[in-house]
Amino acid sequence: MTLYLSQVGFSVATVSLGILVYQVCRLILEVPSGLISDSFGHRFVGLLGLGFMALYYILLLNEQSFVLLVVTFVSKGIAVACLSGSFEAIYIAHVNEKKLVQYNSIENAIFYVSYGVTALLGGIFAQATLFNIGIIVDLIAVILSLGIGFAFPANDASCIKPHSNNQNMQTESLVATNKSSSDNFANKKVSFMGLLQHIKGNHILCCLLLMDFAQAVFFVGFEDFYSVVLKQNGLGANLAGISLVVQLIVSALIGLFVPHIVTFMSERKLLAGGYAGRFLCMSLFFMPFVAPIVLPIVYIFESVFSCFCAPIKRMIFQRNLPDGYRAAVLSAQSQSVALGAICFSGLNALLSSLIGLQGVLILTLVLGFGVIYGGCIWYLEKQVPKDILN
Repeated sequence: MTLYLSQVGFSVATVSLGILVYQVCRLILEVPSGLISDSFGHRFVGLLGLGFMALYYILLLNEQSFVLLVVTFVSKGIAVACLSGSFEAIYIAHVNEKKLVQYNSIENAIFYVSYGVTALLGGIFAQATLFNIGIIVDLIAVILSLGIGFAFPANDASCIKPHSNNQNMQTESLVATNKSSSDNFANKKVSFMGLLQHIKGNHILCCLLLMDFAQAVFFVGFEDFYSVVLKQNGLGANLAGISLVVQLIVSALIGLFVPHIVTFMSERKLLAGGYAGRFLCMSLFFMPFVAPIVLPIVYIFESVFSCFCAPIKRMIFQRNLPDGYRAAVLSAQSQSVALGAICFSGLNALLSSLIGLQGVLILTLVLGFGVIYGGCIWYLEKQVPKDILN
């Protein structure tokens, strides 16, 4: 994106300002768009988001002024905010909750494969300076997605059977029951205060949102500066690209095996073990006795452990979404990640001159991922009902 806009004639500072406009727009609109989605229909808002995304790519092909650049990034901010949670809310309502881990794993595998393919194509187009072709490919993908979006059900009808009558009261208060009747969006009364009440009343949901924030505080910054960390250890930037490709391939393969692993291993142990493995790998990344050439391998192993626990964590989150506020809470999840990224940027700006980039990363790893995320894992181990997490 930066290379393309620089070629068009914009300075790096101007492009950075445009990206900032996008991030602020997305941050402001995340929860309101989720509430609108829960009120007027998830498919409607999802299609609206795809429409704004198509507009974003069309404007991107015709960049001529700073004003148009701002409009372009505002369009992207609206698009991402509308898409956040809209189609996933329909997906959650129609998937048997006992198969969420299986389908989440398959979806993760498909995501990693498609991400790898598009990254490869993007690199080829960028190397040949054929940026316009890359953007046109993106635009075609959005148009195809619009066609698929119309195939989604208009109402949030659930195919999942209600929980049995002998389910204990604690589980009923913590888990959102998916009803078999269609939601009448026109008669729904959702509000920001109602959303806060639902989140406040569900401690597991609060814990999961805090985990997303804590994870973002470290990993968003680490992913942005991964190649810089490698360079500081005397390794070429090309190793960052190679390890990313291997990570995507390994993550896709591991994701397909997770549903089989949970058949003979406790989900609680897999969740805790995945966290412990990730924390150990990222700790090794900053240990002075670890040979620099091993760092890309450690990075890949971290993603392997992440694939073990990510579908399970996501399943707990999905089964705790409040009925009538699915898209809004999913948007709140995206907002918590954005806040975590902003938090890292603020800490880096304040402390990097004192302790350096590596010092900031170690601090956020220990406090964010180690203490906060680890404490939340311990809480989930104790509080999630047995009929949700074995």
